[in-house]
Amino acid sequence: MKKIRFLGFFMAFFLAVSALVLAGPAQADPADYWTGHATVPATVIGNVYSIQNASELAWIAEQVNSGADLSGAVIELGQNIDLSGYYWVPIGDAAHHFFGRFNGNGWEISNMTIGSPGTPETSLDYAGLFGYVVNSTIRDVIIQDTEMYLSPVSYAGCLAGKVAGATITGCHTQGVTGVSDGYLGGLIGSMSGCNISDCSAEVDVSGGGSSYIGGLIGYNELSQILDGHAGGDVTGGDNSSIGGLIGWNNSGNVSGSYAEGDVEGGDGSDTGGLIGRNNSGLISESYADGAVTGGAGPLSYIGGLIGDNDADSIVSESYAKGITTGGDGSYSGGLIGNNAGEVNQSHAEGDVTGGAGADAYTGGLIGSSSGEVYESYAQGKVTGGDFSSAGGLIGYISGVNSYVNNSYARGDVEGGDGSNAGGIAGYNHYSLTANCYSTGGVTGGTGALVGGFAGKEEGDVSHYISYGYWNSDANLTGIGGTAIPLAAERAPAKTSVQMKSQEFGDLLEANKQGIFSVWSIVAGSNDGYPVLIPADLVWVTFDENGGDTGANPGQKAIVRGNRAGSLPVSPTCPGKTFTGWNKAGDGSGDQFTEDTIVNADITVYAQWLTPHSHHSGGGTRAASPTYTAVFTGTDANETTLAVKVNAEAGSATVDLGSVAGSIFNGQGSAVLNVPAIPGVKAYTMEIPASTLSGSRGEGTLTFSTEMGSIAIPGNMFSGFNGEKAGITIGQGDKTGLTDQVKAAIGDRPLVQLTLMVDGERTEWNNPDAPVTVSIPYTPIAEEQADPDHIVVWYIDGSSSPVPVPSGRYGPVTGAVTFICTHFSHYAVAYVHKTFVDLGGAEWAREQIEALTSKGILKGTSEKEFAPQSNITRADFLYFLFRTLGVNARFDGNFDDISSDAYYYKEIAIAKKLGISGGIGDNKFNPDAGITRQDMMVLTERALRLLGKVEQQGTVSDLDKFADKSLIASYALNSVASLVKEGLIAGSGGQVDPMGNTTRAEASVLLYRIYNRRGEFQTWARQE
Repeated sequence: MKKIRFLGFFMAFFLAVSALVLAGPAQADPADYWTGHATVPATVIGNVYSIQNASELAWIAEQVNSGADLSGAVIELGQNIDLSGYYWVPIGDAAHHFFGRFNGNGWEISNMTIGSPGTPETSLDYAGLFGYVVNSTIRDVIIQDTEMYLSPVSYAGCLAGKVAGATITGCHTQGVTGVSDGYLGGLIGSMSGCNISDCSAEVDVSGGGSSYIGGLIGYNELSQILDGHAGGDVTGGDNSSIGGLIGWNNSGNVSGSYAEGDVEGGDGSDTGGLIGRNNSGLISESYADGAVTGGAGPLSYIGGLIGDNDADSIVSESYAKGITTGGDGSYSGGLIGNNAGEVNQSHAEGDVTGGAGADAYTGGLIGSSSGEVYESYAQGKVTGGDFSSAGGLIGYISGVNSYVNNSYARGDVEGGDGSNAGGIAGYNHYSLTANCYSTGGVTGGTGALVGGFAGKEEGDVSHYISYGYWNSDANLTGIGGTAIPLAAERAPAKTSVQMKSQEFGDLLEANKQGIFSVWSIVAGSNDGYPVLIPADLVWVTFDENGGDTGANPGQKAIVRGNRAGSLPVSPTCPGKTFTGWNKAGDGSGDQFTEDTIVNADITVYAQWLTPHSHHSGGGTRAASPTYTAVFTGTDANETTLAVKVNAEAGSATVDLGSVAGSIFNGQGSAVLNVPAIPGVKAYTMEIPASTLSGSRGEGTLTFSTEMGSIAIPGNMFSGFNGEKAGITIGQGDKTGLTDQVKAAIGDRPLVQLTLMVDGERTEWNNPDAPVTVSIPYTPIAEEQADPDHIVVWYIDGSSSPVPVPSGRYGPVTGAVTFICTHFSHYAVAYVHKTFVDLGGAEWAREQIEALTSKGILKGTSEKEFAPQSNITRADFLYFLFRTLGVNARFDGNFDDISSDAYYYKEIAIAKKLGISGGIGDNKFNPDAGITRQDMMVLTERALRLLGKVEQQGTVSDLDKFADKSLIASYALNSVASLVKEGLIAGSGGQVDPMGNTTRAEASVLLYRIYNRRGEFQTWARQE
């Protein structure tokens, strides 16, 4: 695989021409640049620019750099682009940024050249395919065989020099390149506020001093990187931040990423196999595989994974495999050079060699640590120089606010003359160290301080060291110096046999702090010594059960099968006294105490005592509180009704009784509002069945509870027999769901709607009486950013989810609302459906993905949508009716519609309602394409049926279209009405009535209608 190389002009190759460079090399003639050559305008369809060759791509650069606004445009590659022959001018510069969407569609851009070895480019501050990118989306771009020679340069990356506020996915770089100092990355030089996923660079990157240099990103700020990969070697000069993946990560999150190349830094630099410097960042589930070599000096931090891990930074579940080497006076660690943050569940495998000097610290895991380290380990040999501190785990542990626990070191430690050498720590300076062990031999030179656990210890050993162990069978020697094992009661020696015993593993487990890992002896692992394995955790959720403040913390993790242990700070509730926790909200379950054994995830509920005064004297007694519901009729008068609470069953019931008779006397809505009641998981409204047996649904009754609300039409029970009906909304039981459905729903609401008639459970299904249900819901951040993908599922009899097309989240109401015509279980879920063939229809991707996720649209297969294919008559009607939620009873269909077709119901309703009369002879021709004018006719008829196309368009509304004469007479009014409604805008001054409608075009129209559907509501046939 070819690699891109960034080379600084301080390198030997460029020294040969440095005189020319310093004298100001002559720039290439403008005619030698693509933008000075004969560029060709790209083909534009709507807002999509289709790029087929280099001249068209250069035209895009020319337009952007001249100030053209492409913020609403989609730029797509249609084939491989060869940029050979001319110098490339990046898209976007300091004055004119690139705003827009760029989709490479997986095509390759090759032979991009900026400058040359003899004539480096000197006029660019931002270099790459893109120079400066802001608030854009870039995806599926492949760049290879690139050459870049620049001096000086501020920002350089093969994809982009500088990026802010962008989303970048599926981009990959390969090739050969050379640039000077600054912000240098194999993919991007510098980025801020971005989301990067599934991107890679096979790039050798070299930069000079005072630079930010990374195999993928030079400098990252406030950005998220997921599944990133860098494969090239990275080299930097003095006083720089150099990383195999990122040079400097400033408040960014990196997850699931790795770097494989070797990394080399100069004096005073932060040098890391993955990241040079991590400042307030989160690194998780990532690793580095290459050798790391750093320079000398007290500010040289060298780590197999990270050079410098600052305060407020976290490294979790990550590791480094390569050899780490530091110069004199450096901080060198197999995982991290200098740590002031948190390191957990991480490890280093390679050998570590550090330099000499009193300020040189070398550790198998960390060179120097003033932060927190737990549940981590090191396996490699550690070698320190003269007068340095070397430790099997950490070279120097500093400060009373730092600690190390539940960790171990397996490698030998070798210190130089006058050094401090220890199996865990070379030098422990007032730091808390607990429940750790070392197994390797420890040796030192003349005058060295050598210890099985720590070489040099400052502070009260009895206070700062607890449960530390070292291997008495391993070599412990101070050559000409003094061997100083720690006091036996604080860090006792054990033989290899003892340390490999189950008894020792149990001892470590009994004394551990923290819960995320478990000490265990695993056959065939770690040469028989105890290892740390992830704990089998379960979670306890503490529900305040009506309180006004929650427990602190609200959740607690416990190792399965263990005691609950300490309980959280109790919640509060005005006028009530907290009495403890119970497994049932109404107090009917078992008490939950510190001694309760927890074997599965569980929610426990606060219990409250309500004091009441006795007339006969002092004291208090517990009494069951009373609750009242408020009924507001269509006349706005309020009536209070008693709520009957069954604490044992966790249910509450309100009987409307005589007030029900006046609910539907006129237009408008009545509301029954039931208060939230602690311990109640199901609320029931009882009502005379005759009240809801009308022939029309002109009014509604809304039954509102903390579980959600149901808006019921007056004809809900039309055709039913019975005297009293009970409508219940309650919390659904997730235990009977499949594991897959449980995982998809997670902790989102599952509600159960049921109907009782005269005390018996009764199935209800009435297409003529749709019920509107609202469920309170607070989306997480990801969902708030993309609420179109919050959906509703109906859980059928086999526990399988069936999408409810009407389901949507309303940010104003803070609830998920949907329409149903039968009672069952309904769940809130988050679904992001996509298809592999949407690259050619980026302009419709958002609409297609949103509507298919909701079950409104269907793909042609599980993975394909065929956006450019013509939509069939059947599919359009099917999609339209599901978008609008049109429902009705029907008694027949067209002869050519199969009864098992997925669109059978929708076409039958269209026939029943007169929206479509077919093509004649009782035929519909379902598989034929549909013209744009026929699509508009069907849409307008359906909307008019809903009463939401109130104004009739006229021919004058079509005057702006050059082809209005092509519109058939039967379609004129419909097309004009949709134009007047703003649902149809045309393209290029034409409405194209006879053109076929693609599936993508139909999706965009339906999405517009869907987003106006709040105005339309859902319609049902009223006979």
